[in-house]
Amino acid sequence: MKKISLPEKPLIWMFSGQGAQYYQMGADLYQNNRVFRQHMDDLDKTVTELIGESIVNILYGAKNNKSEAFTRTLYTHPALFMVQYALAQTMLAEGIKPDACLGASLGEYIAAAVAEVLPAKDFLTDVTRQAMLLEKHCPKGSMIAILANSALYEQQPILFENSDFVGANYNEHFVVSGSEAGLNKISQFLLKQAIPHQRLPVSIGFHSSLLAPVEFLYAEAFVNRKYQKAKIPCLSTMTADWRQQFSAQDYWLIARQPILFQQLIEGLKKHSPMARYLDLGPSGTLATFVKYNFTENSDVEIYSLMSPFSSNKEKINQVTAVLKTYRHKKNDGEKNMKAYLFPGQGSQKKGMGKTLFDKFPQQVEQADEILGYSIRDLCLNNPKRQLNQTQFTQPALYFVSVLHYLKELEANSLIIRPQ
Repeated sequence: MKKISLPEKPLIWMFSGQGAQYYQMGADLYQNNRVFRQHMDDLDKTVTELIGESIVNILYGAKNNKSEAFTRTLYTHPALFMVQYALAQTMLAEGIKPDACLGASLGEYIAAAVAEVLPAKDFLTDVTRQAMLLEKHCPKGSMIAILANSALYEQQPILFENSDFVGANYNEHFVVSGSEAGLNKISQFLLKQAIPHQRLPVSIGFHSSLLAPVEFLYAEAFVNRKYQKAKIPCLSTMTADWRQQFSAQDYWLIARQPILFQQLIEGLKKHSPMARYLDLGPSGTLATFVKYNFTENSDVEIYSLMSPFSSNKEKINQVTAVLKTYRHKKNDGEKNMKAYLFPGQGSQKKGMGKTLFDKFPQQVEQADEILGYSIRDLCLNNPKRQLNQTQFTQPALYFVSVLHYLKELEANSLIIRPQ
């Protein structure tokens, strides 16, 4: 990784790509935060002119709830851009500024927009046009996240014969992409082998050979932009390095080339070992990935702002308070604040929370009553491989995180709230 000048503890903003989206993402911010709503509405006009539909209406429509799959690329591409860019502007309005921006896949466009490489509306226009090309010319496809070492991909012909390797996010997590038929075969194999995996909510096989029909169309469609030098250093998961410049060809390369997230984080650990990471994605996925690239006893600071499971407004207030306190510290002798990190989708595994269920029987009983099934049995035994299904994964992750938090409070003999 090239060496560039950054503060001793740089704040790195991270932006997610396809697979992190869900209906109603950012809904409470849209209702309660003037800056967020203003940018969402402003960007929505750009998309409406292109496709004749309002992304805001689709995203926050009363009939569309979080549990329903939000997969159509024509909607998810601009929605992911709009929500994360609006959130970035919300944080800037709070006085929180990044020292660098990191984008994963589609997130690279958002990072570049925040760095003012192009006006946000121009990037959003191109992202939407990209979605239109993909839907028109590419066959249906999907992606699977697999909780296993990426060496499995080369070891099992059923994997490399039926999919393309997208990338490894940490040692026990990688993603493949391909046709529905090919991924169905892979899912059956993974189920038989009891390997945890999850089908991502996408309708296109991003980063795979299925995108071949649009390669030359991309070259023609995105040639008239004048890209400026980034005002904030940008990190690319396509190269696992700093992005020196942006070009029309990158629209194709970002969508087609593998995602080198794990390699990029390894490079950052050497470049800026005391870096702080702030995930602006809708699910906190990248924060989870970063966490698992560090050892358990590492004191790395990782924050996320959004989650399908909690109030984004409250979470943003908490993280903003922590970051502002850091900014205003005058010396190292001041008391540090403690922030708690809770993992998102993709971190589930059989046996999670094993030591906690007997410790908090009252909470376990309440959870069983609410859910209508045994949360202990789900987490420890994974009956019928239900931990691969979102309707079971989400409450399981939420509840185990709560138990870990209660254990932390008990260990400190305090009943406090995270700062």
